Amino acid sequence: MSQRTLLVLSSVVLATIAPTSAKILSCADVGCPITAGTTATCTVVDHSFSAVGVAAIDSSVKGLSWVKAVGGERQGANDFLDQGIYLGRPDGFDFGSTGACALLFTQVSDMVRFGDLDPKGTEGVCSDAMTNACISALTDRAKKVDLKGLSGTAACAKLQSDFSNNPVDSACAAFAQASKWAGIEARALSGTGSPTPISTTQNTTSTCWPILPKTDDLTLVDSSNSTVSYL
Repeated sequence: MSQRTLLVLSSVVLATIAPTSAKILSCADVGCPITAGTTATCTVVDHSFSAVGVAAIDSSVKGLSWVKAVGGERQGANDFLDQGIYLGRPDGFDFGSTGACALLFTQVSDMVRFGDLDPKGTEGVCSDAMTNACISALTDRAKKVDLKGLSGTAACAKLQSDFSNNPVDSACAAFAQASKWAGIEARALSGTGSPTPISTTQNTTSTCWPILPKTDDLTLVDSSNSTVSYL
């Protein structure tokens, strides 16, 4: 099973998905359309999802949310999953001089889970999948990296380098596959090269808008495909 765990880090925004106190909104909360006799289906541009989770980012910058959406189909003993991670933000929101970056931890151990191995029937916050001690260690390490004055791209590169080239904190040892984090992917959220919100033209094929309030913009930060085997 391919797992992608998201930690959001920047010079001002420091948050995890989802913060411990967050209320996670589901498809029912954001109005995914349901056809009789089927599960919910939420098509965003060219991706169709059957499960959606929305969590507000607990940070000094208000109005930001993470959206994790999963869809796919079962063939025999395998589930083929299409996953998308979106940033929700108020219409017209501008990070300004804030360098914002998302780090995707794509190679984690099987210990990162919500207890139930069925990804379609599980939910929770970071402390449910990992531990509060590991979450604190990750954010503490990020806070020690000097990102002052850096653009989103530069902040991403520096954070990625620090996490990739130094030993895993002892509190996170059970959740890494080796003595150092591997497979970290960086996504700039601000500045040159950062993804832009889904436009009105792109959105003509969408059947729902999985964010609250509905006036917020959605920006695709990461998209991936994975296979879950039940053998």
